[in-house]
Amino acid sequence: MNTVILIKSKDENWDPINYFKRNGGNLIKEFNQYNLVIGDAWISIIEDNSVYFEFDDDEIRKVKSIIEKPEFYIIEWKGDEILENFMAHIPNETTALVDDDHGSILMIDVFLKKLKKCEEN
Repeated sequence: MNTVILIKSKDENWDPINYFKRNGGNLIKEFNQYNLVIGDAWISIIEDNSVYFEFDDDEIRKVKSIIEKPEFYIIEWKGDEILENFMAHIPNETTALVDDDHGSILMIDVFLKKLKKCEEN
């Protein structure tokens, strides 16, 4: 299982939860978490703005320099292709970041390039 934090602006029209709803994701009500399973791969998402408090001051400054009013989503997955597919459905005009849990906060396109590079190695 892998984990990243997706950060998007509250002002954006795009909502990552809708991707899960439209693609047959199942809701786990007690956690308000959506899961999507395709074959052996799966991905889950939960909005959790308490994650904000896990970021240090430098990370918050970086996020807020790009996204004034951030929303935080925890994404867990098994099978990089399912994550790539989800990330590829984020509209290009959407301002979003990914905390890759390895000390980097990246724009979506940069994160995807890094993910693909890791797959190749």
